[in-house]
Amino acid sequence: MITSRHRRRAAGRSFLFLFCCTLSLNVAQSTNAIDIDTPIPVITVNTLAGYTTKLECDLQSSRPDDSAYLVLWYIESEKQPIYSVDLRARPLEQAKHWKNERLASRAQFDTSAASSAAFMLSNVSEDDDGIYRCRVDFRHTPTRHVRYQLNVVRKFQYFQLPILLVATYTNDCDQYAVR
Repeated sequence: MITSRHRRRAAGRSFLFLFCCTLSLNVAQSTNAIDIDTPIPVITVNTLAGYTTKLECDLQSSRPDDSAYLVLWYIESEKQPIYSVDLRARPLEQAKHWKNERLASRAQFDTSAASSAAFMLSNVSEDDDGIYRCRVDFRHTPTRHVRYQLNVVRKFQYFQLPILLVATYTNDCDQYAVR
């Protein structure tokens, strides 16, 4: 038989449960608001057209028991990623790579360094100018973002200027001088 004492206990537990849920939601929302509002600094990289550029992204977590499970590269003018590395349930050497069709033959992800990896873009052109963003999702720690402003400089084009010869007549020596 359910007594008023049991009802009060059940009501107290329900209240405690709802209070804890509300508190945890508020903490989660405030943490996300801080992450979203924090500006991501931009690292400027200048490269010559036709060369290969390297944009690094740290894959090391701040916690020793944590690891990256997804790496996404974006150009800020596009909504979809241009490159992704899926590390879920596999080591870095066996990660699944996906490339945007536009960059497919020129993009690769260099994982030779243990703690950081780099997005490599070969045969860079002026069309590649822009802000690139690396997003690393970890299992336990917050997502990390790194932004690069890639400035592509055209190669110098060498050309000859025509030589301008000016002849002047000087009275004192009856000669022409070339300047």
